[in-house]
Amino acid sequence: IRWTEQWLPLKTTLLIVDARVEFNAYYKTICLAVDRKTIITQDPIVPQLTKLLNHAKTIPTQDIDVVCSLSSGSVDPSTINTVMTVQQILDRTEGDLVQEEDQFTACCYAVLTRFDLDGSSRIVSERCVHCRMLVREPNARCPKYECPGHTAANAREGFFDITVDISDHTGTLTGCRMVGQVAETVLNCDVTTFVRLTDAQRTQLKWKYLLDRCAVRLIVKRRSAVRFQNLYSIVDCAIADPAEVEAKLKVY
Repeated sequence: IRWTEQWLPLKTTLLIVDARVEFNAYYKTICLAVDRKTIITQDPIVPQLTKLLNHAKTIPTQDIDVVCSLSSGSVDPSTINTVMTVQQILDRTEGDLVQEEDQFTACCYAVLTRFDLDGSSRIVSERCVHCRMLVREPNARCPKYECPGHTAANAREGFFDITVDISDHTGTLTGCRMVGQVAETVLNCDVTTFVRLTDAQRTQLKWKYLLDRCAVRLIVKRRSAVRFQNLYSIVDCAIADPAEVEAKLKVY
């Protein structure tokens, strides 16, 4: 237990032998468990160590990094054709329809019930232009000491980071994220243009989608032992054709 206080994320490497692999009912996924036979070696001297550590540093860890990764083109939105209701998405995420994979896609014909472009909700976030680390405080610098952005001024860039709620006749999916290029495509403007809009213009832009039936295509990533909440990343959103909705909308 004393050793764990010295472990540093993305710096400490552990070689774990004889760990027990078991299904965790709380996280609803396969996890590692330690018992009396488990041997843990800290920072072992093995040839693969450097490559493993460098690979680990490229994997997104923060929720916003995961969402940006999902929406960056990893899945072609045109291939997402599995129609689900909100309730089916919730059941597939942590209900009766949970499966082993931690990620799935869905097309949901839903109404946008939260799209707060002209309110107090966060619409634009900032990140370091060098390492892409999220910069949370206004006028702050990159929090990573080894990054050039930690000492450089104006090493930040803005990107859309919009929280969206979608609803249909089965319920509401809260906390969906629309980020980056996806949001630019939906809003038909970039961050620089958006921040210059007046409140009236933002309100007008909001009502192009709010409370209207849309075809929302999502990538859903279930929570895990290292990520404590489900992520709903919107990769495409367009006003739905009424005939299409009538033909494809599911009862459940």
